[in-house]
Amino acid sequence: MKISNSIFVALFSVIVWEILYFQPANTQESSEASIDFSLREQATGTVFQAGEEGYQVIPRAYAVLEGVNNNLASTALDSEANRLYGNYGPYQIFVILDAGIAASAESVLWAGIEERYQVALNINYDQPVIMTGQIVAHMLDPSASRAIADAYGLTIEAEFRDISRVFFGTQSGQNVIELTELLNADIAVGLAEIDIIEEFYEPF
Repeated sequence: MKISNSIFVALFSVIVWEILYFQPANTQESSEASIDFSLREQATGTVFQAGEEGYQVIPRAYAVLEGVNNNLASTALDSEANRLYGNYGPYQIFVILDAGIAASAESVLWAGIEERYQVALNINYDQPVIMTGQIVAHMLDPSASRAIADAYGLTIEAEFRDISRVFFGTQSGQNVIELTELLNADIAVGLAEIDIIEEFYEPF
């Protein structure tokens, strides 16, 4: 009789533990799969190349720095209009669910005190990446950096003349993909690529 009671108590404990521990995990996993599917489905923007990988812009997704916005991104729009997709290093990626809210085509958008960044999808791996709004250019003529910036309305964010590498920043209202194509056609530029963040570490 004592053995039967022991087995009953053990089985009851296991069942309770499974209910308390596994049920939330399964629910969360199902929810994340649903969000992930909608993110891939919304990758309907421009396709571009960076390095050997192909990417497609997700017009209805944006990223914000978690420490800077202090979760204001989740309240800047109605809570039913957007959903947190996930945390990536110091960034949070949100998906706009309300079709009535226009998606921004700007490289970097200021919404109140929030700085929002465009998000794209790595086509091969179905992983989101963050577009910084900058263009990385290998200059054939390092002394032409300022002239290039002035000609295309860009800013010089960083310059490494020893390796002929310049990080150009875009301005409000500019399209980083179109500007990258223009720079690649410029005789002073060897190669220009959209700057993206694809690998996330803590601290960033």
